[in-house]
Amino acid sequence: METVPKGLSEDLESYFTRLALKIDDLEANKVPEHRTSLPTRPVIGRLYFFSNVVTPTIVPAGLWIYKSTGWLHII
Repeated sequence: METVPKGLSEDLESYFTRLALKIDDLEANKVPEHRTSLPTRPVIGRLYFFSNVVTPTIVPAGLWIYKSTGWLHII
């Protein structure tokens, strides 16, 4: 994880720490290749990027996460 610069306010330090952790999570998850169809066996907690609409589930195209309750659009 990136180190947060010294001398920042506590709020700003906390903010940058959260950002660095999110970046680490994305790198660990290896943001996937552009998909054009639903995976046969999606993995709970994994990010998927759909470069097109996959009706009726994936609307709009973009970054999605598969949760135990189904698909959730992230970006």
